[in-house]
Amino acid sequence: MVREPEDQDQLQSMVFAFFKEYRIARLLKQSNITKQAGVAVLDVFRAIFSLVFTQRSLNRWLKQSGGEGFGKDTVYRFLNSPVTTGGVFCFC
Repeated sequence: MVREPEDQDQLQSMVFAFFKEYRIARLLKQSNITKQAGVAVLDVFRAIFSLVFTQRSLNRWLKQSGGEGFGKDTVYRFLNSPVTTGGVFCFC
């Protein structure tokens, strides 16, 4: 679990490497998960994915990091989308 700022940078580089190696962007596109407006889907998914390793709630992360250009409404729309629920979490 990540607690220190230097660990945060290391986590981000590891997450980027994981997403690149496993071609997560391509999987999202193949699952027909695209952005409706605003922020790229990959950025939102990467932020949600990273939360697991930081032991922070979404609200705390948004307050501390500024949300990387999006708010909790964007995250909730992503999570509540019927396309996302059926597609992104069933990559098998």
